This record gives sequence, structure tokens and C-alpha cells, in this order.
Amino acid sequence: MSKEKKFVIILMIIILLSNSCILLNTAVTPSPYHYCEKNKKPYITSLTLRTKAESDLYDYALYVAQYLNRVGIEIRIRTNNMHTFLGHLLTTHDYDLFIAKNEDIPNFNERIYSKNGNFSIFNLDMSIPYVNMSLQEYDKIKSELSLIEQQNHTHRYQDLMMDKIVPMLPLFKPTAYRLTWSNIMGFMNGWRIIENLPHIHCDGLHLSQESTNELSFPGSWINLNPLLAKDQNSKDFCSLFMTKLLEISPDREPLFSSMITDWEIVEPSMIKFTIRDDVFWGPSFNITSRNEVSEELNPQDINQLMIGLKGEYSNGMNQKVTAKDVIFSLLVYGNSLVSHRSSEFSWISNIFESPTDEYTFYLEIDNDINTPELEPNGEFWWDLDVFILPEFFLNSTDTTITNTTSGLGMVGIYPEILNTSVWQSYSKSAFGSGMYMLDYYDNQKGVSVLEANPHWYNVSVVDNSFQTLEIKKIKVKKFEEDKILTQFIKGNLDYIDLGRELPFNVKSAFSDFRFNAHRYNNDSYVFLGFNVGRPFVGGRNNFKFLTKPGSEAYTKGVAVRKTICYSIDRDEMNNNIHNNEYTIAHVVIFPYTLFHYYEDIVTYKFDLCEAGEWIWSAGYLLCCTSLKNCRNPYSDNCKTSFSIIGLISILFLKRRKKIRK
Repeated sequence: MSKEKKFVIILMIIILLSNSCILLNTAVTPSPYHYCEKNKKPYITSLTLRTKAESDLYDYALYVAQYLNRVGIEIRIRTNNMHTFLGHLLTTHDYDLFIAKNEDIPNFNERIYSKNGNFSIFNLDMSIPYVNMSLQEYDKIKSELSLIEQQNHTHRYQDLMMDKIVPMLPLFKPTAYRLTWSNIMGFMNGWRIIENLPHIHCDGLHLSQESTNELSFPGSWINLNPLLAKDQNSKDFCSLFMTKLLEISPDREPLFSSMITDWEIVEPSMIKFTIRDDVFWGPSFNITSRNEVSEELNPQDINQLMIGLKGEYSNGMNQKVTAKDVIFSLLVYGNSLVSHRSSEFSWISNIFESPTDEYTFYLEIDNDINTPELEPNGEFWWDLDVFILPEFFLNSTDTTITNTTSGLGMVGIYPEILNTSVWQSYSKSAFGSGMYMLDYYDNQKGVSVLEANPHWYNVSVVDNSFQTLEIKKIKVKKFEEDKILTQFIKGNLDYIDLGRELPFNVKSAFSDFRFNAHRYNNDSYVFLGFNVGRPFVGGRNNFKFLTKPGSEAYTKGVAVRKTICYSIDRDEMNNNIHNNEYTIAHVVIFPYTLFHYYEDIVTYKFDLCEAGEWIWSAGYLLCCTSLKNCRNPYSDNCKTSFSIIGLISILFLKRRKKIRK
């Protein structure tokens, strides 16, 4: 073949390649940003979105449908009553997408984080890539005693769930509010009034307030013995005069500013704890017959003090809190004879006092007492958030041995102990080692009064700092729920917790200069969930890995779910629906658990161009003008092709010149 013919053939190949690349950038090419003409079919697919028949959830669904329409996905919204909705979520899985609130789903934690959970609301199974890996990380979270290692495993778990699996797009966490009068200074956001008490003082008087060293807030109680108290109001009331073994911050971080001050893992399943050595039990006052005109409490008057089952009492300075009290408390919490929470403490395999230090104890942890091996349970930390009880007062000299739910034997607790006068008195005239002590209560007026405990150890759980109480008296008043805000505005209450279900007239209180609003996060959030067992959003797509360079670690199903996540403008939804008062959630765990919350991963901020990239990576064509300003990913390939063609042409021409010479 002549050189001229070879040149002609090569030139024709160059022209064909050039034409191919040009065509690649025209309407004939499978470009992800394919702009459809009017009246052309605009949808890639149609999906069913289910939600509960509730106004705010339906509003979310309408916005989601609007956003996904822009990327070629048609949404059919189906609303159901609560019973039917849960039936679809937990049984039939007759949906592609769903919008739900965590509080609507029974056993939500387990359904989100556990193996059983992954099989239920998201319809995941172990064979899907990364699911087994994520569950391994979750198991490590539960079995890891070290708080730092727990954090690390939780972060890796969230990274896998939100980047490689994507079973949901978190939407919003409602903001909850607390109100105080503006003369109350030093109140810290996030913390309740109980934890704030050592830090606050009154700068003058507000309407109807009688004293700057006195505060009133709503509340009530049924039983003052934490072993028997089942209602949250009773537990909150006990927090005023009792001390917790371990305090948990609003961000769900275990703090060592309450009774426990230090800890050390001494064996794989055993921890050594150190407690404060300067804490005294408050006086064991009997206040059952007291009222507002009773004489002042006097710990030196033995007639005012209750005597325990072992014949001992406390005057505020004669009984220290020691490891003996801690051990007794944890054992009785786990004893079904006296505790309604006994099953929660079945992980206590052993507990004993240090032979050389009465302020040190050892706790052995076993997550499964039915197996011979010790299985650490990293979730035990949150079970230590309990009130310490006085062993010298509540324990007896009876030699009967009874067992906890974990099989530990203890002496002194016997079946009839609840019927003793001491235990019955403690349920309505309890004492502890906290900031305040009970003075009197008036059931007819619905008020309980507490006085500052002069023997308190003066340490704030918020920051472990030394504090003295400026507020010397607390009045806890019982009101009907719908009357609380009105009583606050009248000045009869100094503080109220509104939660997130705000009364219709609360906005006026927010804008009133007389009041301060304090925001905090609670354990509620809303999310968009995927049924990853369905075609398009999952199904077989869960097992097809992408071939696009840089995306080979992701599957086609994940790419589709990422497309949907990037397509939803949560900022706009928050502005239009909630006036920007809600907070956007980003990860699969509860947003208020900031100790474990991890946002240093993909957070799916609204980005239609990113959505287009992912749907193209999954092999789907978009028919959508919303993406017309986005970069065409094929253009880089074309530039590369032209560069190669140009280089070949130059080399060929240079070679011809050399031959002619």
C-alpha cells in the first residue's frame, strides 16, 4: 500500500473519531443532562412515597415530590393512618420511599441500628455490600467499654451508613424551648433548670416574684423512691435533692462531675471506679406532717429525723456517701423485689468494694449471663445514670439472701421489705445528698417546697466547678398542662419547659422583652427512608458496582439514593414550613447525641449538579432542564479524545516530512 493511501486512511479515521466526539455532545449522546423538548416524557421512573396522614409530614412529602420531579422522578404520595402506615413499614414494605418521625416507630433504636432493624423499615439484608461491615461496627459500639473507642466505632458506623449504604436522608430535628424571666441570669442553653441552679441568680424581681433567692417552676411527683418511681415528673423532682452516680450531659456524654470522678479499665470486662470522698448524706428529716407554718428544720432535733432499718439516721454530717452505698444502689436497682427496672441491670456480673479504699469499687460487666464467657456491654454507661440510695437507711439486718436479675446474691433485702414503715416513709419523705432537701408539701395547694442543703458538696455537674447556691428556696407547683404558660406569663412561675409542641400563643412570649427563650435539642427527628429492596432505589441495583472512575466503591442503588438525597432542598423546606426554626439533621443517629454525632462525612447539601453526576453514574438519562448549567461529564472525555487525535496527527505529519527529506 502506498504512503498516500495510508495517509488517506488515517485521515479518515481521525475525521470519524472527531465526528463521534462531536456527536457525543449533541442530543444523540447519552448525556446525563439531556434537555427534553416540550411534551416529551420527562420521567426516568415513578416511585411511591408513603407517610402518616399528618399535616407536616404531608407537607414534607409534597416538597420531596416537587424536588424529585426536577430530576426526572415522579412521586406518588400515599398517606395512611398510623396503624396502616406502621403495617407497611414493618411488614408489607409496599413503598419505595417513606417519611416518618422516630417517635412513631416502636423500638426505633433497634430498628435503626440493629440487624433486625435493617431487615425491617429499610428492607436491607446482610448480602448487600457494606451492610455486614456496618453491623460489625455497631456490635463494636455495644461491646466497647472505652468511651473514646465507642466514639470511633460510632463515627465509622455513621460514615458507612450515610456514604456507602444510604438507607435514609435525615430531614429535621425540631427545636425545643425553655423560657425564663429575663431577670434570671446565668442560665445555660441545653441544660435543664436542675443543672442550672448552681449557676443562676436573680437580677431584681419580676412580676409577682417575692424574693430574689427563691424560684418556682412546674412539676409534681407520685413516689420519691427512685426504685418505685415510674413517672418522669417524680424522677425530675428527685434530682433536686438526690445525687446521681453518673451524670449524662444533654449531648449524651457521660460526665465525671457527679459522684463518679474517675474510672479505669483494669480487665477486658472490669472497670475500677473512684467516687467523691467529701459527700455527706442530707439529714433524714421526716416531713410528712409538716406545712408552711411548721418550725424550722433542725438536724440536731432527733425527733425530726427518721431512723432506718438498721437503727441509723443522718444529721447531715455523720453519714458519708461511700462505695458501700453505690454497690447497694446498683444491686437493689437490679433486684425485682424492690425495683421496677431490675431487667435493665442484668449486665452486672460482679461488683465489690476495694479492700483498701472505701471510695473505690470494681464493676464486672457481662452482656449475656447465660454464656460462660464475659461479654462486655458498652451501653452500661447510660445505666449508671441513677440516684444513689442510702444503704445505712434502706438496708436491713435480715440475713435472707435474695438475687438480682444477673444472679448476684445480696443480704438485707427480703420479700416484705417494701411493707416496712421505713420504705413506705422513704417514698413520701425521701432524702439524698443533693443541692436541696425537702421542707414540706401541700397536696391541696399542689406545691412542694425545698430548702438549700447546707451540707451539699458545692460542685456543679455542668463543668465540675465549685459553686454556692444563690437560690435558697425552690417551690415546685402542680398545674394542668394547658395552664402552665399562662401561669408563667402571670409571674407565678419563673421557668417552664415548653418542649417542641409549642402552644399557639407562645410566639408572643418569645418576642416579649420580659422573657428569655433557651433552645435545646430533644430526641426527635424526621427522616426520608428508602425501601432498598425495591427496583430503581435498590433491588438488583444494590449489587451492581459503578464503573465511573473514582466511584467504583459505590453501587448503582447507592448512586440512585444519593441522587435523591442531593435533589432535596432541606434549607428551603425549613424556611417555608418552619420559618427556619428547625435544625437540619445529617446522620442516621439521634441528632441530640452530639457526643457520638459525626458530621465530618457526606451531609447531602442540596446540589442538583451533584445529583446529576450520580444519576448518570448509575446509567440513567435525565430529561431535565434544571441541570442545564451543570458541567457535562462527557466534555472532559471529548477534550481528551481531541488531544489524542491532535497529537497523532502532528506525529504523523512530522514523520511524512522526514520521509520526504
